[in-house]
Amino acid sequence: MLDKQLVHTFHQSLKSLLPALKLGQSREIIASFYGFKSVASLIEAGFVIPDYDCWDYEDDEDDEDDEDDEDDEDDEFSPCSRTLPSLAHENCIRSRLQQLFNTLLSDQQLEEKILLHISLDTSIQQCEFYYWNDIAPWMVDRLGAQLIEKLISEDNASAAYSYAAHHFSEIDIDDDDSEPREDYWYKKYISGEVLEGGALRFAKEYEEKLSLKSQYLSLIKRAADLGSKEAMMEYAEYTDDVGAIRELAKQGYYPAIESTYDVYGDSHYEELLAYSGHKGAIFHLMEKYERSSKEDEQYRLVFLNELANLYGYYPTQSIADNDEDYGPVFVIYEGIYLPQIDDELKQKAKNEAQIVFNQHKH
Repeated sequence: MLDKQLVHTFHQSLKSLLPALKLGQSREIIASFYGFKSVASLIEAGFVIPDYDCWDYEDDEDDEDDEDDEDDEDDEFSPCSRTLPSLAHENCIRSRLQQLFNTLLSDQQLEEKILLHISLDTSIQQCEFYYWNDIAPWMVDRLGAQLIEKLISEDNASAAYSYAAHHFSEIDIDDDDSEPREDYWYKKYISGEVLEGGALRFAKEYEEKLSLKSQYLSLIKRAADLGSKEAMMEYAEYTDDVGAIRELAKQGYYPAIESTYDVYGDSHYEELLAYSGHKGAIFHLMEKYERSSKEDEQYRLVFLNELANLYGYYPTQSIADNDEDYGPVFVIYEGIYLPQIDDELKQKAKNEAQIVFNQHKH
């Protein structure tokens, strides 16, 4: 599905070169730009452009240069000075243009002008494609209820999870026993007690919340059964299914790995978390090696410090560096002590940290 605003903007930008260009033909050209033979094949492949910001092609500065541009146009596209288009799917675009305008584009120079125009068009260059299974909650309104509900009916896990997360994320059921529960009047209501005024309103509001929550959990469970890891994680957290969360961690799902470490104290993935920038994991590993006399562990400590710095943490910096008066009873954190290692190893640690950071940064 192509964004209408994108198609309209691209269509208008080409009108000067192809005055008879139709909107449907612009869609076909855009599809060919991304390597598809037609819009139909693009849609069949399940690609979506969910959002597009319209670009303003009529800046004041451009208006001032219009006359100069017209004078230079012939030279710009002359055989001697013409800039060749840089298009990933140039042959696909050429083929589609010739099919759509086989008579008009018998002028090779005009075809080259159009190809160059397309290669420089920011409106289509800066759009991103998403697979149907990459639909995020923020895309639900953009794509529309009709399409999302159709995808859900076709057992699309991503659509089911995103619809639930988008529409039911603000449900708030008070489960705090330390205060009068929010469901107080609801319990009286379902027991058959006749309620009036505010009491009846509170009971009805809570009944509606329970209904929404039931819909939410049902859709999350369905998305989980269809294979959405986000839904599996959310449902497991709601049902406090530690086994399911640990299984997701074994499958390499990062939020589950983080949860098993932060919530359940599992240390199996501590090094992976440290590499991925988890502050607690980095600091814990550094503290583990801090007083070691072994050369390999000293090197490891320096490497972890370099990695921490790349993520914006500074383990060797003490609280005293802030120059604040915390009072006489405050225990000052002095920062982690780094051992003295030779310059060659320091540089090696720095290089290794940069490689790891590049591989794992989100």
